[in-house]
Amino acid sequence: MAAALLTRDWTKPIIQKFALWLHGRQPEKPNLVKLFRSHQSAFERVDAQFESPESATAEAIVRFFGAAGLREHLLVGEFLSEVLGIEFTAQLKSDTAERGRIEEKLRQCHKRSWRAVVDGYHDWLQGSELPLRTVRLYLSTAVAFCEATQVKEQAWDESATAAFLRRQPGLRNNLSKFVGHCRRKYGWDVAMPPRAARPPTSDTNKNVVIQLRKLIKQVVRDGLELVDTKVLEKIVAKSLAFRIGDIARAADEQFVDDAGKRYFRSDEEVVPIPVELDEYFLEYARRRKASRDRRH
Repeated sequence: MAAALLTRDWTKPIIQKFALWLHGRQPEKPNLVKLFRSHQSAFERVDAQFESPESATAEAIVRFFGAAGLREHLLVGEFLSEVLGIEFTAQLKSDTAERGRIEEKLRQCHKRSWRAVVDGYHDWLQGSELPLRTVRLYLSTAVAFCEATQVKEQAWDESATAAFLRRQPGLRNNLSKFVGHCRRKYGWDVAMPPRAARPPTSDTNKNVVIQLRKLIKQVVRDGLELVDTKVLEKIVAKSLAFRIGDIARAADEQFVDDAGKRYFRSDEEVVPIPVELDEYFLEYARRRKASRDRRH
């Protein structure tokens, strides 16, 4: 019955093999039919997208489904790995997710006055042999700066750089890469403002920074799409100075994404999310919503 819904000769026997594969793994599972049907849509999508098994490479499948889609159909991924002889590595999933985020940033600039500048910067970053995550972070900062400053194809005023860094001091190193690129490529008279003297940091704040760095290193090592949700929960809690339990028990409505500006809303206040931690906040909020949707 399920095979009849497919149109390609190579996918029809595969979905039948999947049913046998599921039964062989868990023959006593009471809801095996329900489990099979929950993954049927994944095979229908594969059938519609890939003309042949040769075209269904690991990279093509990850790019098509996305890391979130593969998580939803984890058993399908395991099965396809076996029957097609492909491997969905953590690095492949992470790189594919990063490419998607980079493409989204470039799309945001499509009809903006800074499109050519950002496209040129992206081309230069791609040739720099940097990790994809680093490319995405550099590009995200450049797009945020261009939007805040309304950059055109000419040098911006020095005060604009200083104003941006007053709002986003944590992006200084990322921004310096973009400023240097524009100075070299276009000959613009642009520069980074001098660093302001830093106030003394309390031991408590130092400890929080150390803990955050360790957690973020774990995200980099495991990949944002694959890292344990508890790690993201700790990053959100520590960056906002809330207890982890308060974040875990919070309602989904307290995680606010309003026109690209992110906040955590508590009873007493609305706390903005540091822009450099946006990606962790968004991934954590997305997982909370997905978990809630599955329960319902």
